[in-house]
Amino acid sequence: MVAPMGVYFDDDISSQKPIFETGSISGYHRVFGLRGSGYLSATHSFKQPLCGNEEGWGPLSPIRYDFTPCFIDVWLASVAVFGLVFGALAVWWLLVKRRPTTIAKDWHFWTKQVGPCIPRCAERT
Repeated sequence: MVAPMGVYFDDDISSQKPIFETGSISGYHRVFGLRGSGYLSATHSFKQPLCGNEEGWGPLSPIRYDFTPCFIDVWLASVAVFGLVFGALAVWWLLVKRRPTTIAKDWHFWTKQVGPCIPRCAERT
């Protein structure tokens, strides 16, 4: 069967099986079979410290063409710690170091205050 733009689709599934078995579509290595149930689940006994997943720390998974969940968790946790530390420093700096300044409340100030309300007010009428 020929689809638009000259792409050829074969209705026979057996011709597509070798592509699926390479692992490039499913993400799983062919030699291990199509395991993958419980990808993010933890085992009852930890084989490695602080990592309960059967794939371990990795960084590359022996089952899939991907990083292991424990390896990804380290990078996610480091981003979270970075946000907490530098967010707390930013709040401290704003509260302690910055001094409020006087703002001239002229037409420029009031235009910025009222500007976001104009589209909403127009929707109501």
